[in-house]
Amino acid sequence: MQASPPQPAVGSAGLLDAVESSGRVPRQARMLVFQRAERAEARRRRPDAYEETDEEYYPAAERRWRELTDRGVPAVRVVPVTVAGLCAFAEETGDDPLDPAVKSRYSETLSEEGVIVWPPPRNAPCWCGSGTKYKKCCGRPS
Repeated sequence: MQASPPQPAVGSAGLLDAVESSGRVPRQARMLVFQRAERAEARRRRPDAYEETDEEYYPAAERRWRELTDRGVPAVRVVPVTVAGLCAFAEETGDDPLDPAVKSRYSETLSEEGVIVWPPPRNAPCWCGSGTKYKKCCGRPS
């Protein structure tokens, strides 16, 4: 598979599909994520769009990101975002904040500050925003 430029932050399922269909592996995958407090806000505002519980969502994200690295993506970066920030961006552009293309464009406006290298070291805070160590949270073996 060929290496290609870093992808804008999008959902990992869409990136997995793109890698599968094109055979091109990005140098880096940037994943937009609502950490736990923000995800609670997203679920409060749009329960129909965020149906998975945290107990389903965060382990599923870990599995998808492991699959990306297994398929040759050398670097996964977690980009924590806020509901307010995404909604404000979508409002400025007149678009739906749930649209993957809007999320992708939004990711391109974000700085590298606060981006989390995945997987974090075992004793580092977990990427999900739980406040616990990665090894005791999302990094715990299944």
